Amino acid sequence: MIKNDVQYRVTKAQAAKFFKTLRELREKPPPRLARDAKLRKIYDAGIASQLGEMQEQLAEYEALRRGPSPSLELKSLDDLPKVLVQARIASGLSQRDLAGRLSVKEQQIQRYESTEYASASLSRVKEVALALGVRVTEPAVLKAAPRATAGRRTRRTNEAMATSPRQVAGKATVSATKKKSRATALKKAGAGSKGR
Repeated sequence: MIKNDVQYRVTKAQAAKFFKTLRELREKPPPRLARDAKLRKIYDAGIASQLGEMQEQLAEYEALRRGPSPSLELKSLDDLPKVLVQARIASGLSQRDLAGRLSVKEQQIQRYESTEYASASLSRVKEVALALGVRVTEPAVLKAAPRATAGRRTRRTNEAMATSPRQVAGKATVSATKKKSRATALKKAGAGSKGR
């Protein structure tokens, strides 16, 4: 997934090179490939496949840059990092802009996004979602875990608990109001956590 304008420019340049290489391969293959149709077909398929992936990524980034979609698909919590990046791009925010809203350095947002928010705490992920206007609108569906006996967890209970977050699904929406002030966003985050 392309996450910023630099990656977009690099991917676009690479796609142009792949397109040129593919065209040259088809129009005037090197002698070694001209003699072996099977090998030429393999080369062609490999280059075409990589070009296709780059074109899909470019199209996705361009579509996100055109503006926010009313909803982004969130099939499980595993999709949340991608939705946060998509929401940032669709909101027209750079990584630097988001960092400013959260009072962190741009490099921290780059790290979060490159590692799919693996190092971010749950409270930080909530702050990011709030700053981007992302909210989950569908109820969570929880898989019933087997009950442990006498307050001890069994191996099966631990396994069920480890997999249950993957069963949570819903739709994330990007609010139309992009210009929420950071103070308002943090105030709401604080109010939500006080009641728990």
